[in-house]
Amino acid sequence: MKKALRSAIFEGGYRLIDCASIYHNEKAIGEVLEDIFLNSGTADGDGKAIKRSDLFISSKLWSNCHQRDRVLEACMNTLNDLRVDHLDLYLINYPIAFLPNISEPTSPYHIDPTTNLVDTWLAMEELVHRGLVKSIGVSNFEMEHLETLLRSDRVTMKPVVNQIETHPYLLRNDLIDYCQSKDIIIYAYSPLGAPTNSWSSHPRMGLPKILDDFEVIRIAEQYGKTPAQILLRWALQRGVSKGHLMGVIVKSDNPNHITSNAQVLDFLLSKEDMEQLSSMNRGTRFNYPTAPWLGRSSFR
Repeated sequence: MKKALRSAIFEGGYRLIDCASIYHNEKAIGEVLEDIFLNSGTADGDGKAIKRSDLFISSKLWSNCHQRDRVLEACMNTLNDLRVDHLDLYLINYPIAFLPNISEPTSPYHIDPTTNLVDTWLAMEELVHRGLVKSIGVSNFEMEHLETLLRSDRVTMKPVVNQIETHPYLLRNDLIDYCQSKDIIIYAYSPLGAPTNSWSSHPRMGLPKILDDFEVIRIAEQYGKTPAQILLRWALQRGVSKGHLMGVIVKSDNPNHITSNAQVLDFLLSKEDMEQLSSMNRGTRFNYPTAPWLGRSSFR
């Protein structure tokens, strides 16, 4: 992982690092960042040293820390692990609170019924006031969760970002349109359909991995690009076509893939190919598709 991060920064030119406490890798990331910031010998391809201000670092609050008195502690733990004094963006990872001693719930009884989203969000706002976080947002929020925040007269800061799973098999057009109408930026995660996730090839899904889909491969051959590059280009163009920004979060520990995934700005997909990829929607979610705490059993 450490080698992949350095490759992404120095060879790939990546400047956004998307973290989360539940990934259990923030300490390792922090070791790399400290080395990059402190050691004068490290520089990018142009011979320029990488400073903290050159990177956009985000992380996420896990659901067993939604309790208002635990939000600050969770953020401080992340800052200490990453060895930085502030985050550029901090997200609520899921709109569901778990009991404090439950990290991975297996039952609805693991949900904390005493904690509500508004109280958690107010604790997030306090992190901004303390200077620990520059901006706050959410992840995996549906419209009803966002409405809970936006309609509260206690909330003074609206989410700047909603990070959601979206790809040609899971368009989420209604949610994306709603967020854009509220000036909430969409960050698309799993834009390649989570190919390493066991659910991506689960026989119950009845679908090929998106990277192996015939239409994706056909379009990739047409443009002389990889299937991954086609999917990433499609994701970027979705937002632009409506006059909005859409960020794309893609992960890999393969140096070749890291470099290749960044090479998607030198071509455009035609209107016909954009429409073809958008016609593949199955409402299929590959991240926690059957978890009892998602609060939703189907997606569009």
